[in-house]
Amino acid sequence: MVQATVGNTVGALQIAITVSTMLFGIVTMQCLQYMKRYPDDAAILKTLAEALRLMELGQSICVSYMMYVVTVNGSQSTRFVGLGVAVILGGLITAVVQSFFSWRLYRALPQPFSYIGIFCIVIANLRCVAAFVFSPRVITQDVEEWRTHSFALVTVLLSSGAVIDVIIAVTLVSFLLKKRQEAFSRCGPSRWHLTRIQRHHCTGLLQKSLSGSQPLQSVCNLQSWLS
Repeated sequence: MVQATVGNTVGALQIAITVSTMLFGIVTMQCLQYMKRYPDDAAILKTLAEALRLMELGQSICVSYMMYVVTVNGSQSTRFVGLGVAVILGGLITAVVQSFFSWRLYRALPQPFSYIGIFCIVIANLRCVAAFVFSPRVITQDVEEWRTHSFALVTVLLSSGAVIDVIIAVTLVSFLLKKRQEAFSRCGPSRWHLTRIQRHHCTGLLQKSLSGSQPLQSVCNLQSWLS
C-alpha cells in the first residue's frame, strides 16, 4: 500500500485549490450583485456579506500560497501554516453562514419545530471550535499523521457540516412549500381564474390584448413561476 505523502498527493491539492478559487470568484460576483441590487437592505446584512467575502479572500490567499509552497518544495514541506489558517477561516465562514440560516429557521418555524434552528446553531458553533482544535495539527503534522491521528476529527468536521446543510435546506424547502399551498388554498376561485388567463396567454389567444397591458402580463408571469 502506497503511503500518502505531500509529494504524491500534491495533484489532489492543486485540483482542490483550483476549484476552491473558482468558487471564490463566484462568491465575489454574488456579493457585488447583492450590493448593487439591494442597496436599501439593513446595514448588518451588508456588513455580514462583506465580512464573509473578506474571509473567503483570506482563505483563498492562504490555500494558494500553500499550493505554491508544496508545488515548489514537494516532500521537503514540513509546516503548513497556510492550510492551518485556511481551516480556521473555513470554520468561521461555515459557522456564520449556517448560524444565519438556522436563526431564520428559528424565527420562521412554529414551535416545537423552531428548535431545529437552535440545534443547528449549536452544532455549527461546535464544529467551528473543532476546526480551531484541528488547525494546529494541520500546521505541524504530515498527511499520514493527519490520517492516523486526526481521522475521526476530520470525519466529524466534514460530516457535521454536510448534515447541517441538508437539515437547513430540507426544512426551509418544506416550510416554503407548505406556505405556498396555504396561500393557494386561500386564493380559492382567484387561482382558477389566473390559471385560465395563463393558459390563454400560453396558447396565444390573449397575445394581442396582453401586448399593451404590462400589469396583466406581469400577473401571468408570476402565476407561471408559482405554478
